[in-house]
Amino acid sequence: RRPRPRSHLVHSHSFRSHRRGLGRGLYMARAIFLDVDGVLNNTSDPTVSRQALDEGALWQLKALLEAVPDAKIILSSAWRLVAKMTRLLSQQLESFGIPSPVGATSVVGSSRVRLGETANLDKQIRMLAEQRANEILLAVKERRPRAWCAVDDLDLSPFIKDATFVRTDEKIGLDEAGRRAAEA
Repeated sequence: RRPRPRSHLVHSHSFRSHRRGLGRGLYMARAIFLDVDGVLNNTSDPTVSRQALDEGALWQLKALLEAVPDAKIILSSAWRLVAKMTRLLSQQLESFGIPSPVGATSVVGSSRVRLGETANLDKQIRMLAEQRANEILLAVKERRPRAWCAVDDLDLSPFIKDATFVRTDEKIGLDEAGRRAAEA
């Protein structure tokens, strides 16, 4: 199994270059579909709670939002499914001067993928990535952002083909390279 690279740009389109037809409906200017685990926290220190967000990753997210000031956060993380976690995230973001998410993706499919229910972990992770990508694509269709970016530690690239996708290393989280890729 190859080690995953640090955050990197998987597709070449960016906030500044990716334009979608606006049509007549409501739309948001730009959207950042944000995962939390492996993006705003990391697994580098197993003694630190996953609920504690990494200060370095928060600085990078804040810098991204300053570079793309009309971007809004849409939560695509599993944190969106637990009200307590969503509140905790909003509190931690706001204490850092980062606006709370304006919304969250819906759960797509008849049931959520649950890791550990079958023997093949790689297959489960791929199914989870496909589900996450489908949830993001549905939100894009519904919200119709002019431009968008997904930031996740899961490999969504097989399922998201025409947008900016930044994959983070779960041991590092969002770093400068990932931020620059998302804002390019």
